[in-house]
Amino acid sequence: MTAPVLVLGCGRRDCGHDSLGPRVVEMVAELSLPKVETLMEEIPSVDLVDVLAERAKGDAIRLLVIVDAALADLDNPIGTWLRIDYRRQPEALRGRGDRGTHAQSILEMLELAGTLGALPSQVWVYAGFGDGFEFGPSTPEVTIELSSVMADVVACDVCRFIADEMNGHRGTE
Repeated sequence: MTAPVLVLGCGRRDCGHDSLGPRVVEMVAELSLPKVETLMEEIPSVDLVDVLAERAKGDAIRLLVIVDAALADLDNPIGTWLRIDYRRQPEALRGRGDRGTHAQSILEMLELAGTLGALPSQVWVYAGFGDGFEFGPSTPEVTIELSSVMADVVACDVCRFIADEMNGHRGTE
């Protein structure tokens, strides 16, 4: 049986700050949260849309959480993060994927999945801001610290979502 919550980490473990997504998802997986499945994708692609389409049958996934690293800028300095509710603010992802390490942006993947009817009712994208996406074994200290903070936030938000669903408040945050 498919869990109603899928937490997806995007990024490459060997590319500095880009390791944020996989790090956060590993930490969430270690918590063994009920009704939560975790998955890691180095590069968002059409294959991921296929995974979502398969799991979308029968409303199996009701919340998709995507965690990814993003390049820091003046509005989002190194070490900060934000959560974007894709269903309410899809435009908030515009321009974010074209500076990353991915062949397809998160936005392109979500748009394609939406066109195919493969998106769940809730989609949250957590972006952690940093720099240093170069290939190599070292991970910036700020990425390690931010991973821990974001894993706690994601776990709390997911638990709140599950509790709300169990109490009959389906689709609320």
